[in-house]
Amino acid sequence: MTAWTVFTVAFGGFGVSPPPPPTPSPPVACVVSSNRWHSSSFAPQDGTFSVEFAMIPGGARVNSITGLSFGRANEYTDLAATVRFSPEGAIDSRNGAEFAARTSLSYKAGARYQVRMVVRVRAHTYDVYVTPPGGAEQALALNHAFRSEQEDVDALNHWAVFARAGSHQTCEFSGPRADVAANVRPVEDTTPPPVEPAPVKPPPVETPARSPGARGGRGGGAGATAVLVGAGDIGNCGTETDQATARLLDRIEGTIFTVGDNAYPDGSAENFARCFEPTWGRHRDRMRPSPGNHDYRTSGAQGYFEYFSAKAGPRGRGYYSYGLGAWHIVALNSNVSVSSNSPQVRWLRQDLAANPATCTLAYWHEPRFSSGEHGNSAQMQPLWEALYEAGADVILVGHDHNYERFAPQSPDGRAEPRRGIRQFVVGTGGTRLRGMQSRVANSEVRNSNTHGLLKLVLHPNSYQWEFIPVAGQSFTDKGTGQCH
Repeated sequence: MTAWTVFTVAFGGFGVSPPPPPTPSPPVACVVSSNRWHSSSFAPQDGTFSVEFAMIPGGARVNSITGLSFGRANEYTDLAATVRFSPEGAIDSRNGAEFAARTSLSYKAGARYQVRMVVRVRAHTYDVYVTPPGGAEQALALNHAFRSEQEDVDALNHWAVFARAGSHQTCEFSGPRADVAANVRPVEDTTPPPVEPAPVKPPPVETPARSPGARGGRGGGAGATAVLVGAGDIGNCGTETDQATARLLDRIEGTIFTVGDNAYPDGSAENFARCFEPTWGRHRDRMRPSPGNHDYRTSGAQGYFEYFSAKAGPRGRGYYSYGLGAWHIVALNSNVSVSSNSPQVRWLRQDLAANPATCTLAYWHEPRFSSGEHGNSAQMQPLWEALYEAGADVILVGHDHNYERFAPQSPDGRAEPRRGIRQFVVGTGGTRLRGMQSRVANSEVRNSNTHGLLKLVLHPNSYQWEFIPVAGQSFTDKGTGQCH
């Protein structure tokens, strides 16, 4: 009789169960790559962070990859930072438009390679360190650039594996850790954010005799019908779709709005000169812009304020208002503080009180509500609350690279057909589009594969909207709404 059986008999008379056998250790968590993409999420990262994992090739000559992306990866171009078992039998990493490695490191089937990646999202660069079996850590890549198709990404939140030939395992993925910045050799820009000036009285509302760029008798005076047209997420030298949307502007009259991220990737003077001026820039005289987070990658959005000059509002502040037809229009800045007691929100409340109108529209970059990759942002709620209390009608935003229209709703997301504000996400101005997540509440129309513009015809007591696609695309969205 075994010791275990004796123990059971000895305790059986007392109704006591024997102690359970020890729980075996769980197997090491590994994901095996194949010709189908496998993605897993982690907390969104928009600064400097590190991740670690092990990679085990399934053969001596495979073609398989592990990488980081924003949203789920469905193709190679979705990966910003990568490590690859190349078909030539070496380990390498993507550097912009090609794979490269600063040291030759061949791999063996079944061997375990420990990988550490240090990623600088704002700089769009990363390092890769690899420890081979029984060896010391080696720097495989230093200051590699994100893949060229991901030069405009502003956060990473997934890791993915894929194999074009053979397979490999990625095991024990850990991180992200955000406490590595002090040990990173290529230092990211740590320029402190601009200090907001003290609140000032709102400037007089502009009521020009004609709206900027208006032609054919469609004046901008009070009571007239006016046209407001535009989009966000625009100038990218790596795409041609910003040229296509600019050609739409060539044939549409009216004032042009932008909802941020005007010039990729960093909003520098060079980015504006090379990637915005040749396309949308020919319509600058009739633009009323707002800045995005990519415009602020240049310290204080200096390139943005220099390019647009007085049209961008007071330098360092970036929020202002103007009159267009019978409408009051407010351009805001989601890149400086929008807390309830911030200078911007205090200014907004003063501006709305000083300029009561039957119809009010506001625009800025980051959405309060979105089914896109960035999702809802509660940080934007104070702007919504001020506008909602003043009876505003329409909000335009960008940031997520897609088009989405919402039903009128309250700042906390309750459907309100009579008093609510209708929001449009129009991140379709030219840079690469992105997929969408699960539909959020009150979303009425969504599209993530069509570049184009949103055109609004502003009547004294109502408005018409139309999404106009670029040539060769067919998606559109049309409708009307009444002012409160």
